Amino acid sequence: MRVLIISILLAFIQGIKLDAQLHMSVTSIEDSLIEGSSAVIRFHHTRYERTALDRYEKTIHYAVTVLNTEGEDMARLRINYDRNSEVSEIQGKVYNELGIETGKLKKKDIEDYANNASFTLFSDDRVKTAAPAINGFPYTVEYNYTVKYKQVVGFPTWMPLPGFQVSCQNADLEIRTPKKWGLRHMELNGDFNFTEDHTEDVSTYRWSMSGLKPVVRESGLPNYLDFMPAVYLTPLDIAYETSTGSFNSWQDYGFWVYGLIQGRDIIPENRIQELRGMTDTISIKRDKVKAVYQYMQARTRYVNVSLGIGGFQPITAAEVDQKGYGDCKALTNYTRALLKSVGIKSFYAEIGSGSNRELKYPDFASVYQTNHVILCVPDESDTIWLECTSQTIPFGYIGKSNSDRYALLVTENGGVLARTTKYEYQGNRRESRTHVKLDPQGNARVSVSTEFRNGEFEAIDGLLSQSHREQQDALLEYLPMEGFQMESLNLEQKEDNQAVAQLDIVGTVGRLAVKAGTRLLIRPTYNFSYTNFGQLSENRAVDYHVDVGYVHQDSFNISIPEGYTLEKLPEDVSLEACGGSYQLTYRQKENAVFIYRKLSVYSGTYTKSQFEDINTFRNTLNRADRKRIVLKVAAP
Repeated sequence: MRVLIISILLAFIQGIKLDAQLHMSVTSIEDSLIEGSSAVIRFHHTRYERTALDRYEKTIHYAVTVLNTEGEDMARLRINYDRNSEVSEIQGKVYNELGIETGKLKKKDIEDYANNASFTLFSDDRVKTAAPAINGFPYTVEYNYTVKYKQVVGFPTWMPLPGFQVSCQNADLEIRTPKKWGLRHMELNGDFNFTEDHTEDVSTYRWSMSGLKPVVRESGLPNYLDFMPAVYLTPLDIAYETSTGSFNSWQDYGFWVYGLIQGRDIIPENRIQELRGMTDTISIKRDKVKAVYQYMQARTRYVNVSLGIGGFQPITAAEVDQKGYGDCKALTNYTRALLKSVGIKSFYAEIGSGSNRELKYPDFASVYQTNHVILCVPDESDTIWLECTSQTIPFGYIGKSNSDRYALLVTENGGVLARTTKYEYQGNRRESRTHVKLDPQGNARVSVSTEFRNGEFEAIDGLLSQSHREQQDALLEYLPMEGFQMESLNLEQKEDNQAVAQLDIVGTVGRLAVKAGTRLLIRPTYNFSYTNFGQLSENRAVDYHVDVGYVHQDSFNISIPEGYTLEKLPEDVSLEACGGSYQLTYRQKENAVFIYRKLSVYSGTYTKSQFEDINTFRNTLNRADRKRIVLKVAAP
């Protein structure tokens, strides 16, 4: 009997091992999840448990199968923490293609280092990381760990698909929180399995999803929260170090931030007197704001400060005044203090900056919708928005990444939502005037004068602060005229501190026109413009998005060389589509050919039903841009 019991136990244990092996085997992944994937999440369990107003614990347990080199980053364990959090119970395993365990994560395999960017001066951000050293694919890694937090300002947005070309077999999230502190949640872009349970003291929320196919990375994607499955989470009552607040609404959120910045806008008396002396004779408010802003730019520089509550609270204006540096919070608060000293009221404004971070939901306040701070100055004629982190950005220009979105103005009455400047496509312009003097061999002397404005200014502004040699090297690499020999270059910002730059270049290029017997074939070169648009696939799963529209306008004057005459001009083209318009015209006047080209691309989001119209537009545009002018030897 004893032998029989032992045999049964051994068989039971062996069965468990076999089940685990089959569970991790690559053969147990559905074909639909492998197709188009670089990695497959086998399971991902996320659990948050709030234990106090300023305490919660996060437990993560997941496994991911890496299919090829593009998925290797998914095999890397990465745990971020700081002085208000503690990491424990890190475990890891590696499995081969058959699901057989081939290794375990050891303590010596885990690296721990400061997680600071090069522009960070003070930060307590750290990261623990590990990655298996494995040759060959596929393989599977499994990790689990716990992080205990001594602050609660938000729970990260839960995304069962963490990136592109990644599929997911199963993922779930559970949150347990005392009922008295509450939780708000919002589901996006998915059919989530959701349940909630409430006892007298505790609320438990659960979400799960399964069988998620990979999303392909493509051009023109909107904010990933417009198409990726996600759950936004925010605690109603928050605590961070010595600070407490409520996130019931953006107004409440603004009250909390106002408490963090209150009293931190004091600057030395000598600075106040200097500013007043500098601006007392300026009668127009906008000009006075501009003078103060340029003063701030001239004496500060951007340095990140993310130390404890410094991740949310700016260092004082007096510290910035003394040291001459700060992050977006500190420099914005400092500019606010400078303006206050000359009698101008402004508002510290939190914002989501970039294509994938935006304050998108006016009815749902959360810290994970913002990542930047700018300044708002009310004016009778128009609101002035100021980006305070750049020493070179023009006054009143906040950049495409901050435009046309909600900002949260922090006032004594709480948070107030306001829209930032929208840069309409007509104002985002690149206009070029090109003169081409051809010789009979097809060689050319070329002069190009180009103006870049607003959104298109960002394509060239990085060169403004570089040396002449650096500007030349960058332009020679970018310009599509092969063999161009630059003779002169001048790049400058126009219209005193406006987002407008002027670039003038002169040079020569051999065989700009191709000689074919008695003919010269000329294909115009449209510098700083898109001339070969790709097609939108009918299999594309996500809408096509243009965040900021623009206009590219070109005027060409091509001299016909002595001994040649015009044989053929391409036909004019005029197009209008849902996503833009295009005009191309040719004219001969005396001994020259004049070309006018104008491409307008509209901002917007376009659905699959519009792809055919956009593709037809692009095909016609691409063909038109490749047309050649034909010159022939003149009859004797």
